[in-house]
Amino acid sequence: MTKNSDAEIAAKNQVIARSTRTVWPLRSTVCPSTGAATATIDGDHGFGQVTNWDAMGLAIEMARESGVGFVGVMHSNHCGALSFFIHRAMDADCIGVAFTQTDKGVVPFGGRLPFCGTNPLCFGIPAASGPPVVLDMATSTVAGGHIYKARMENRPIPPTWALDTTGTPTTDPHQAAYWTPAAGAKGYGLGVVIDILTGILSGGAFGPHIPIMYGDLDKRRNLCHLLAALDYRRFAGGPRFREQVAALVADLHAAPRPMALSGCRPRASRNTCAVWSGRRTVSRWMKKCGTN
Repeated sequence: MTKNSDAEIAAKNQVIARSTRTVWPLRSTVCPSTGAATATIDGDHGFGQVTNWDAMGLAIEMARESGVGFVGVMHSNHCGALSFFIHRAMDADCIGVAFTQTDKGVVPFGGRLPFCGTNPLCFGIPAASGPPVVLDMATSTVAGGHIYKARMENRPIPPTWALDTTGTPTTDPHQAAYWTPAAGAKGYGLGVVIDILTGILSGGAFGPHIPIMYGDLDKRRNLCHLLAALDYRRFAGGPRFREQVAALVADLHAAPRPMALSGCRPRASRNTCAVWSGRRTVSRWMKKCGTN
């Protein structure tokens, strides 16, 4: 990964924004293999970024041997931008997958009180030329960082982003207490599944049972993650996979706008084709990149 890449900058920004949380020094990272393509890592309550970097490295090693590698992480902390780890998989010529859980903040579809966290997911797919395909998203309508930024800038937010403590939609970021799920029931469903594939699968907590990030700063959070690497060469489309991905990206960029769900990241130097949902998001990124 190049220095100052999008993923690296995003990871640094998330670390800085959340640096008040107490993190126990990383004393040891235990990585017992549980099968030819599975393993569990004990993060020892250290930095989630360090543990997940090791987890993706182990997943890549297993993918090279078995075609796929899944690594569950337990006893961890906030890990920053998932795309940081996904790029490690793509640099190793694998498809990368990452899920993480967070403390409660997103209301179930039709609900008024939070249950799951923003529970992000990320997929990274290498291409033969041009940008790879990276989907990096929270399962809430927007990531909490957008609302925190609006608070600092004292500007209103769209009424579809958040609810106040009474469960009423609000445009005041200072009154925003809970986030809405992305695409209604769809984001809600994804958030629940990610809590299962991270917290429950790796022996941790879920939803409202996860200690909140800015609550008791001395309390261990025990966050869980799931990282995976997939060797695309093990499938029928393997010989032409990267070329076909590049062709798909080219066709997306050539599609009539604003219907093409493709756009550039704010720092286009990484040459990442990010897949976004929603016309407003697409047109905004295209405008920033000067592509419309």
